[in-house]
Amino acid sequence: MGGVTIEGLHRVHLTDGSRVFELIWNQYIAYAVTNESFATPNGDENADSGRLLRCYSQSRFLDYVARTTVATAEFPAPYTHARVLSQSQIVDVVSTGVPTFRVLQRR
Repeated sequence: MGGVTIEGLHRVHLTDGSRVFELIWNQYIAYAVTNESFATPNGDENADSGRLLRCYSQSRFLDYVARTTVATAEFPAPYTHARVLSQSQIVDVVSTGVPTFRVLQRR
């Protein structure tokens, strides 16, 4: 692509040992899905908790939501930012609640 070679990459492979999860937010304010190949490192953001499912009380995505929506701590309620880091996507969700979570069986 564009005559550029990027070294040190590897393909993401699903195996029989791969785990599959389902997360469902009953209500959300905003979400974004980013192909992990195009995401920028968030070196200036510090997650409050988590490794592959991170929670943020301050983030660039929260700043974006504050600028582009009418959501506030009063309406609909205090909200937080969750980031899911999967093998091929990064999912950012701003919500007033936590998702339900379950492990799915591989097909």
